[in-house]
Amino acid sequence: RRFELKKSITIQFSFIFISILAGTILLCLTANVFFLKDFYMATLRSSFIDAYNDVNNSFADTKYVSELTLYEIAEISRRYDVEILIVDSAATVVLSAGMESEDEREQLLNVILSQNDTLLSNTKSKYYFLHTQDVRANQSYMEMLGVLDNDYRFYFRAPLENIENHVAVANRFLIQVSGVAIIIGVLVIVYMTRRVTTPIKQLAHISNRMANLDFSAHYESSGDNEVDMLGRHMNVMSNKLENTISKLKTANVELQKDIERKNYGLFITTSTTSRNRIL
Repeated sequence: RRFELKKSITIQFSFIFISILAGTILLCLTANVFFLKDFYMATLRSSFIDAYNDVNNSFADTKYVSELTLYEIAEISRRYDVEILIVDSAATVVLSAGMESEDEREQLLNVILSQNDTLLSNTKSKYYFLHTQDVRANQSYMEMLGVLDNDYRFYFRAPLENIENHVAVANRFLIQVSGVAIIIGVLVIVYMTRRVTTPIKQLAHISNRMANLDFSAHYESSGDNEVDMLGRHMNVMSNKLENTISKLKTANVELQKDIERKNYGLFITTSTTSRNRIL
């Protein structure tokens, strides 16, 4: 009788692993679409804080602006890709970095002079963040305003257009990579699943033949894992069952012959007795 399976273990394993792969990629896509921008914003705020600490260290609690200080602030602006404007208590610009024009510098100066001291005091910190929109330039910005340790006011600004573009590019890239990853993953999963399940299916076929008292099939071990150990044990069991059944068949034949001999002897004895009575 042919051994048939209603549900192949290869299909079941492939379905499980492909579902895990697809679920993981879908989770990554969902996180990328809904949380990547927030991650970028948090990273930008962290960069602003690092820039603030570096600017503070450049002044080293002094109000003197040296050539070295100018160079360090310019380097900080390039390193963190942020516009920097610092003014003293008299609203005089101490230094600036990352500004493209004088008009932009004046615009930022007006912003820093209108700094909300109440908001700064409520934060219980020396700085706070704003997310602003320049209607004329149709541009969004992340801003950081506050006071340095030497009481200079500072203003940091970075455009958010790059972040939004990066998020869009990252989403498209991840979708394309995910499609390729799914195709490659499915092929690898099917191949590896077949390698794992083929010995199991072979054992199932051997056990079916053993159930039909066919002990000629043996498992061919190609490794040293649990499946191979099971196959070797089935080979031993098959040999023992074959020997035991062979002995039982031999004993049964001998028993049958013995019964036949006894029956034949009884027949001879009965026939002799009957002839003696007739005589």
